[in-house]
Amino acid sequence: ETGGILTVAHPARPEGLRMIASPVRVDGHRPGATAGPACGADTEQVLGSIGLSASDIADLRATGVC
Repeated sequence: ETGGILTVAHPARPEGLRMIASPVRVDGHRPGATAGPACGADTEQVLGSIGLSASDIADLRATGVC
């Protein structure tokens, strides 16, 4: 086994998510990996960072945009 495939925890997959490991090694070790955030997990933060208010974001959610 070369360690080219790894399994990381993922909330939507109880068995974990299989992914390709980084080919880069630092001092003989590969960097760790984690699953990314769930879709929409950081919507408020991202939209707020471009100037939308909480009310604007709520209006978008109510119309099904995000």
